[in-house]
Amino acid sequence: MRNQAVQATVDSSEFFFPGSRLSVLLIHGFSSTPYEMRFVGERIKEAGFRVLAPRLAGHDGPSTVLRAPANDDWYASAVRALEQIEAWGDPVLLVGESLGAAIAVRLAAEKPEAVAGVALLASAFFLSPLLNLSVGLFGLLPPFFHALSLPTARPDVRDSQARAIQPRSTWVSVGAVLEVGRACRFARNVLGRLSQPILAIHGRLDHTTPFEKNVNFLGRSLAVSQLRVVALEKSFHVVAVDLEKDRVSAELLRFAIEVCASRVRAAG
Repeated sequence: MRNQAVQATVDSSEFFFPGSRLSVLLIHGFSSTPYEMRFVGERIKEAGFRVLAPRLAGHDGPSTVLRAPANDDWYASAVRALEQIEAWGDPVLLVGESLGAAIAVRLAAEKPEAVAGVALLASAFFLSPLLNLSVGLFGLLPPFFHALSLPTARPDVRDSQARAIQPRSTWVSVGAVLEVGRACRFARNVLGRLSQPILAIHGRLDHTTPFEKNVNFLGRSLAVSQLRVVALEKSFHVVAVDLEKDRVSAELLRFAIEVCASRVRAAG
């Protein structure tokens, strides 16, 4: 109960920081909120770039039940945010964490003209064996079971203080879990279509989306010159708030500057 009270005081709302030259769209993960992207968003803002972090459909904040909007509804939330930030006329960099990374891959594949670069935090192409088994078993249930709610696990965050205040949905429906599996499969199927530069940041100790399987898949699917991988030695899954969040922010900022500079050179 104490942790829930602390979570309720954390600002989990959408946020926007004005800026110029580059627009950065931050997409949070499953059962989470824009809060998990706020730390990195503030660091990117300090460099003068524009930042937007929307809330995905159905993610109504801490101590709520995440029902089962379709994967397409989550994607539609990201599309609306992309259209909003694209209107400024600057190149757009997508930054997605976990489910947000899967959505970012789909956005980059389906709207390549709008996306200048993609940063994937804890890429969700493959879930852990236990989660994958759960998704498979849930898929065998008759549809009327999909409305049942399950308690969410503790956030996969190594930093105990960050874990205690991480706002999230307290319950998720079976149907919502199945939609996560669908989002992962969709991202796997379209990854090879991406032509943008890709930065992948992943914790070696990730319990949710295993490092080796997801990073190896990226390496097999993308050109060597297109992909840069940053391996975090201490972090678990939610790298944007975990022990190495300062390094995550620095790597994202470096990538943002590179993407911005490459677009300037191309325009010149």
